[in-house]
Amino acid sequence: MSSAERPKGSGESKSDRVRVSGKVLDSDGEPVEGVFIRQEYVGDDPPLLLEGAIFSGSNGQWSLVLEPGDWNIYGSLEGEETSVESVNVGEREIVDVELRFS
Repeated sequence: MSSAERPKGSGESKSDRVRVSGKVLDSDGEPVEGVFIRQEYVGDDPPLLLEGAIFSGSNGQWSLVLEPGDWNIYGSLEGEETSVESVNVGEREIVDVELRFS
């Protein structure tokens, strides 16, 4: 099946997916380690394959591979409110997302 024939969100091809990365920062702009990062698809036709949730590294960096579409990216840290950013992932772009905790 060609990519033109494949239903959107079928997850059949890794080439359809895009790297979404970012950094978690505190109110002083310092990186935050150990933040639970998860994604939620908010479009009409959800993909079949979703990468699991991850944690930010020692430098606050994190990275997910997602299919194009509209997503909410959540960062949760114990004792803090959840930080959320809405992103539109295009077909061939790298998306950089910053999550902040006050």
